[in-house]
Amino acid sequence: MIFLGLRGIPEIQGGVETHVAALAVRIAQRGWRVEVLGRKPYLPSPEPYVWKDVTVTPVWAPRSKNVEALLHTTLGLFAAARRNPDLVHIHAIGPALLTPLARLLGLRVVVTHHGFDYERQKWGWMAKSVLRTGEWMGM
Repeated sequence: MIFLGLRGIPEIQGGVETHVAALAVRIAQRGWRVEVLGRKPYLPSPEPYVWKDVTVTPVWAPRSKNVEALLHTTLGLFAAARRNPDLVHIHAIGPALLTPLARLLGLRVVVTHHGFDYERQKWGWMAKSVLRTGEWMGM
């Protein structure tokens, strides 16, 4: 199982990151091979590492609030396709915009909708439209 759409784990600020850290550990304890594809700039190591039986693999991402999640998720999906996991779990409606790409790559996908990000004031009208589209594509 591969988790995608988050900055990384452990101890990286964010509700999605906290959620995935708890979920990934529980799934790994049940015997699943679990990997988190994290955003390289946020992770403590540029090399893959294991935390509580969960492999955390850095994948390049720019530090840009406008394109970071989408570029990272795109690269992460291509990496996931090479690994052929049983399941890819995409987190949040921004990264969910790429759910059709995941399916085109032959991946089995689930998406967790963590909140209505398009209601946050930090986003302009264009970003809000993209987030709504991601919600639609993922759900």
